[in-house]
Amino acid sequence: MSKKHLLFLSGLITILGLCGCGKTESNETSIVSGDSVHSEVSDGTGFAMLQEPVSLSGFSISEEGLNASVIREGNSSRIRDVLLRADAGEEITIAFIGGSITQGSNASPMNTACYAYQTYDWFVHSFPEAQIHYVNAGIGATDSYLGVHRLEEDVLSKNPDLVIVEFAVNDGETYNKESYECLLRRVLTYKENTAVLPLILTTEGGWDNSDVQQLLAFNYDLPVVSYKELLRRGEVNWSQVGDTDGVHPKNGGHTLIAHILTNYFYNVCKNGEPATDYTLPGSLQTKGRYMDAGLYYANEISTADNITVTEMDGFVEEAFDSPLSVHSGYGTAEGGKITFSVEAKAIGLCYAKTAAEEGGRFVVSVDGVEMTTLDTSWDERSWNKTETVEVMKEMESGKHTLTIESVDGQEGSLHILALMISE
Repeated sequence: MSKKHLLFLSGLITILGLCGCGKTESNETSIVSGDSVHSEVSDGTGFAMLQEPVSLSGFSISEEGLNASVIREGNSSRIRDVLLRADAGEEITIAFIGGSITQGSNASPMNTACYAYQTYDWFVHSFPEAQIHYVNAGIGATDSYLGVHRLEEDVLSKNPDLVIVEFAVNDGETYNKESYECLLRRVLTYKENTAVLPLILTTEGGWDNSDVQQLLAFNYDLPVVSYKELLRRGEVNWSQVGDTDGVHPKNGGHTLIAHILTNYFYNVCKNGEPATDYTLPGSLQTKGRYMDAGLYYANEISTADNITVTEMDGFVEEAFDSPLSVHSGYGTAEGGKITFSVEAKAIGLCYAKTAAEEGGRFVVSVDGVEMTTLDTSWDERSWNKTETVEVMKEMESGKHTLTIESVDGQEGSLHILALMISE
């Protein structure tokens, strides 16, 4: 017998011996983690510690319903790459950006019962050798317009590998198509292999901005998951998953969202390699004027090259408590005027409404032309609301004078949290 044949037989015997070690009747075993029982699966596709999707409580959904929760299959190659790297024990960061649902509104306790944390926890248990980092960048009552402006500081600065984007319930302005596309594209171009998963949620009445967001996801060949179809099909009803306000999920709803997300990730792991690698579209569907959008705070404006405060009457620099990551803006309790020299192609304002003070009305002008009027009254709630307004937008960057002034010299409060600038 030749040396080549001997080596082959020797290798075959070794492999057979290894396959016989620790052999059991089934390739599925139970792992107890806290009060939960998880399923450990090993079927030859890797992912030896892969957990079953987050368990539902109090209701169930059919396999057809789960399939329907994936609105678009899209190209999953980047997502699978993240899962493979996690399985290999690499360091992975998962970020969630959205509104109050992502933040955890109505989940109890908010920080750990929200869908985002439950999804992160599934990653931790499915990939115990990896170092999984969690970023929750949800801010209540905000849309993708503020989202694309705060994307750098709240998400990209954390070096994400996977970003779940949830803005379907809060988007609805005409400029949200452009802000949402720019947000998706900025994440996709942040690193060569950063993955994005759009998450479409809805209200009790079925309202959302999913038509626009699905069209953009289609253009970018992205997967899309949603519990909207489950509600439409009657697989679950709103009373099982949602609050009486008709907008926010309660604990059962957050668990359902985590269930459909982790079921999607589970199937990406089990289904093998996608047929093709991901290719970024060469052109945008919109004008893309938020591709370099950012927030400028008072402490940054003092040293910025493109923004200068030229007049400040009645306003002072202040540290106003808000959900934004930096508390450095401009405020007045009795009205006044503030003027900026700004070089930009798009300008917006992020400001606060607070029930703790008497609101006011302020005219916002650009180059002497009135653009909008802010009404900062907010007597419906006991919490501060983060509000945004788009002031102007052009195709090319230029130098402009931005003025914010009390209407007819009236007294009233205004807290400018940040300028929203695209250069």
